[in-house]
Amino acid sequence: MPVITIRIDDELLNKIENLAKKTGKKRSQIIKEILKKQLSNYETLEEYINLMKKGKKTGNLNLDEVEKWFENTEPYFETWEEAINYSRQRNK
Repeated sequence: MPVITIRIDDELLNKIENLAKKTGKKRSQIIKEILKKQLSNYETLEEYINLMKKGKKTGNLNLDEVEKWFENTEPYFETWEEAINYSRQRNK
């Protein structure tokens, strides 16, 4: 299995360590679970956006809510397409 190295601030590390202690899991396991969940969220969001663009119903989620959510992201993106493209570039 490949190994990656990242730098994180003390506050984030403390949160990960606290969660690891509470759950009895290793830090690496916590980080993997968080990454999997976040990637799944992006994939699901992209699927919803594609459905909304086609005018399909997506339950309680609508394109206006998605765009509003992206307005609060850092860095700021003018459109949700820019946010997804930025995310894809970062994950390469």
